Amino acid sequence: MKKLFIALAAAMSLCAVCNLVQGCRQAEKEYRLTHRAHDITLMNDVQIAVTDSFIVLVSAFFENGFCRTYSIKGGELELCGSYGSIGGGAAEYRQPVLTFASGSTFGINDINEMTLTLVNIDAKGKMSASERLKADKPRTKTGEDFIPNDTRYTLLPGTGRYVSLFLKDSASMFTLSDSRLQKECRFGDSPVVGNLSWYGMRNCLNGYMATNEKKFFFATEDLPWLATYSLQDGAMKKQWECFYRTPYYKVSNDAIQYDKEKSTGPLKAICADSHFLYLLYRDELLSSYDWKEIQNSCSNKVLVYSHDGEHVSTFYLDCYLKSIAVSANGKKLYGIARIPEYTLVEFDLPDYFTRTGNGKSENSEEKPSLHLQNETVEIGDIVPNIALYDTLGNEHHLQDFKGKYLLLDFWGSNCGPCMKSIPELKSIADAMGDKVEVISISSDAKSVWKMASVRHGIGWHNLNDLRGSTQDGICTKFNVEGLPTFVIVSPDGIVLDKMRGYAEDAVINLVNKNVNLQRE
Repeated sequence: MKKLFIALAAAMSLCAVCNLVQGCRQAEKEYRLTHRAHDITLMNDVQIAVTDSFIVLVSAFFENGFCRTYSIKGGELELCGSYGSIGGGAAEYRQPVLTFASGSTFGINDINEMTLTLVNIDAKGKMSASERLKADKPRTKTGEDFIPNDTRYTLLPGTGRYVSLFLKDSASMFTLSDSRLQKECRFGDSPVVGNLSWYGMRNCLNGYMATNEKKFFFATEDLPWLATYSLQDGAMKKQWECFYRTPYYKVSNDAIQYDKEKSTGPLKAICADSHFLYLLYRDELLSSYDWKEIQNSCSNKVLVYSHDGEHVSTFYLDCYLKSIAVSANGKKLYGIARIPEYTLVEFDLPDYFTRTGNGKSENSEEKPSLHLQNETVEIGDIVPNIALYDTLGNEHHLQDFKGKYLLLDFWGSNCGPCMKSIPELKSIADAMGDKVEVISISSDAKSVWKMASVRHGIGWHNLNDLRGSTQDGICTKFNVEGLPTFVIVSPDGIVLDKMRGYAEDAVINLVNKNVNLQRE
């Protein structure tokens, strides 16, 4: 038996090396991070995600709604809103799972009902369901094999598509669906040698998903396997995979059996920002795992990988976490810790991880680029030269419009005030087009943005950087904290003024104020 485990481990390790460019390198740096606890008492089952400006917590034990939002502006967290109820009604949820957060939207997947609700957060942290998508349930005929349901739909930012766990056979681990949750294709290869039925796949290869831009990351819970895929030409293509620890296992009787005295794990959670992937990892023998013990059921170790598969660092935390989330700007790591009760904690990430993620060491004498030093664009700054695209796919840059004043309108398809501002924007474009260029900028997924643009008749310049709310996206660069946001730019490309929110005549007054001031 021992020889079999060793042989399988060697074979699988060799397979990983063949499929990976540099994913199993040793970490370049180690950090010890100290937590800051917030005065929020939680129960054991809390799920966490972070949007641009808010922390989202989901728990069936919350009163007055299973979702809560907390503002992360300033030092102290402030409870902003609650949402959702559990039950059997049409607008209620049976088994809500928090599956993603992107921009000002997060997703609640009701696994039993096969629905995904897109919940929008306004500038004050109040939540409202913008859309409830429902997947088609698999149909089987008498005598045919049972087809399991997809679970845990998560958004693939910047694409308008969703990825879900399927886990049916060795070549169908995931599903790519369109913006309506209709299946486009199955993809994903199993990492194990040996056949598993769909039941064995679900029992043995379940795990955690994370996405960023067009990339999808997956890590199995018990098997130390990590893989990433990218959407290219309408299909999900594997970028790399690796076993980040030696796997000691065998496949027998439709199950994976581990050598628990050699195998480590299980994995507790993963999350990703625009440069790094973070794995909350239990670096302990499976034989010592005991969910009743804090030290054994949680973890205080985070493995950090680049998007290229390089193991760049390891964090050692001063408390034990059961889940993690990273802020949109990559500066904070949040987690649910037990000290001794479950509560929300945060860690400041080292400077290396708030920069480019390009592999330069902290002692490098090379200076960060200008666009990284100026993390956000403020009044008096030059507009960034970020590529923007119209609905036909043509590329534009804000600096191409020099010579006219620019009215930048940051909007979203689920934003009511944005829709109310459209007639006023149209009147400005018609009456002042000789000296003021109206440019609407959306961070919605491509398909959603295009449909909303047609529906609301946006006839002036209407652009999207197709980066969503990532750190390098234009909404992040302009520090857009709520929609709509309006920015005035001078003819020579300097930011003159900024306004968030909409009221009648507010936009025309903003334009007149700044254009007149410049004339004087």
